[in-house]
Amino acid sequence: GASVKHNNDGGDCDASLNPFAQQIQYLTTGDVRAGRKIWWSYGATWIEEPSITWAMRWDEYLSTSVADSNAKVHWEYIIVSLIITICMTFVASINLLRALHRDYNRYNSPDPDENQEEIGWKLVHADVFRPPVHAKTLSAIVGTGVQITLMVITIIFFALLGLLSPAARGMLLTAVILMYVLLSITSGYVCGKLLMMFEQKEWRAVFLCGTLFPGAIFGMYLFIDILNYHAGASDSVPFTKLLLLFFLWVGISIPLTVIGASFAFRQPAIEPSVKIGRLAREVPEQRVQHSVPFIWLLPPLAPLGCAMLELKFIYASVWQGMVYYVFGFLAIVFVVWCITAILTTLVVVYYMLCYENYHWWWSSLIIPGGMGLHLMAYSVYYYSTQTDINGFTGTLIYFTVMWTVSLMYGIVSGTLGFISSLAFARTIYSNIKLD
Repeated sequence: GASVKHNNDGGDCDASLNPFAQQIQYLTTGDVRAGRKIWWSYGATWIEEPSITWAMRWDEYLSTSVADSNAKVHWEYIIVSLIITICMTFVASINLLRALHRDYNRYNSPDPDENQEEIGWKLVHADVFRPPVHAKTLSAIVGTGVQITLMVITIIFFALLGLLSPAARGMLLTAVILMYVLLSITSGYVCGKLLMMFEQKEWRAVFLCGTLFPGAIFGMYLFIDILNYHAGASDSVPFTKLLLLFFLWVGISIPLTVIGASFAFRQPAIEPSVKIGRLAREVPEQRVQHSVPFIWLLPPLAPLGCAMLELKFIYASVWQGMVYYVFGFLAIVFVVWCITAILTTLVVVYYMLCYENYHWWWSSLIIPGGMGLHLMAYSVYYYSTQTDINGFTGTLIYFTVMWTVSLMYGIVSGTLGFISSLAFARTIYSNIKLD
């Protein structure tokens, strides 16, 4: 092979150029040593394929998706996850119902010999709905979790309808931002209802709900943009776009949060199922398997395990250039993950109450997701074994993004656990007789 010696910046490189003609001058090593300026040029010929229609133009790219190439593995994993979830649901439900039926028979028995002493979860009935420490922060986190959960459900629904195609670049991120902003009213409403239930109605907690997580996201995004700009990356966001995001947060999201909280403050507060005692009872010393470190570290592994394969596909699409579009699989795994997170939390909270530990508020938030620590640990493993990210800037961006995703995972899973535990506690304590 040889290189053509162009006399200008590819100006003579057109369709009429014959590189095999006798009059063509070729570039030699002597020209390079003499310091001759080298012009680089290339040509491309586009051939129309009549068999490919406009609607099928992305099929070639989508077929390279790791999720698509492993469809059989995908289905097998989902089927196994469904079987495990159904069995877990059946076993947990049967055990809980049997235990509750036995407890109800003992607590509501007319025989004074059987009901002469309160034991188990009935013993803490006067403390189970006592407001927790840092109730305002808890209300803000749960309100944010409801907002993120509804955003995820909405995005998956639109993706299932085919409205968020990989062919439209940026559409997914735009939809995430818009849905998060518009659903801010739900976070304010839930935060307000919880503040009313805890008898700690304060607007500062509402503003905390509207600024805590969005502020962390905006700070992370600004930090990554500064790193990209310093590294000369082409995907650094202009300052005007950052101002637009800031306006969406301060000008739309926070006001919607305040509006949602104002609706909640005008409504009656959620009343506890049983009366709260004046003095808090002391929590007895717990066994190792019922201690706080144990229940915060081990149970989160169950929900994370049922979504591990899907997480691997999503990570590959974000950090390894793969295309992810199998939203049907994602919807099924999301439902399985929600059921597993809720069941795991209910079982642990029930046994906490049975062993007279009524500090379940924060535990129900941490049990299903560990506040994202387990997902962050998996992200560290994925970085060390699956990615080819080199350099300090790339590594810093990876861990900044994954810290944010892990925090979001912990908030969403914790919200599912908290709401299901609250409904569970209200249900069981409303069905017992108290003197």
